[in-house]
Amino acid sequence: MIDFNLLKSNLLKQKVLPILNTSNLSQDIEIVEKLISLNINTIEITLRNTDSFDIANSIKSKFSNISFGLGSITTLKIFKTKHINNFDFFVSPGINYEIISYLHRKNYNYIPGAETTSEIMYLLQNNYTIIKFFHAEMSGGIDKLKAIKNIFKNAFFIPTGGINKNNYEKYLKLKNVLCVGSSQFLEIFD
Repeated sequence: MIDFNLLKSNLLKQKVLPILNTSNLSQDIEIVEKLISLNINTIEITLRNTDSFDIANSIKSKFSNISFGLGSITTLKIFKTKHINNFDFFVSPGINYEIISYLHRKNYNYIPGAETTSEIMYLLQNNYTIIKFFHAEMSGGIDKLKAIKNIFKNAFFIPTGGINKNNYEKYLKLKNVLCVGSSQFLEIFD
């Protein structure tokens, strides 16, 4: 597992966290190879399809020098069955209190999601300073992040959901945005 500060540094440098909605191993391998050619070294793979985890494992095995995270971690059961495979970080679209409780004082790179100020306060209270802001565009987007930047000075967000080539640079100009997450990353990198 990658050191959390190194993960944070990689995301800050990379600016875009590619979110791979894996469904076809050979296609996904080609996509990862393209990302590597663009100096991308940190990628999130979502667990949205029945074979996503098997594909993610195959990709992780093939590209051992890349930091891979598992996304769409929505239950403690999913986390417990998937974390043992040496992925570098884990991402949830929201808060799961069971996962937060389970991970208390454990050494996992976990990025929970939030969209409300109450959720952000809860995560900061539990020492989560990197937060996935999901669904960014449907939850107030840039205006919301601007409005809360002076309230939550220790929070760094990864806006995800609706991020594309037309708006990602506007998000990256915000001081409280660590990077953006997008499944439309190939358009962004073109």
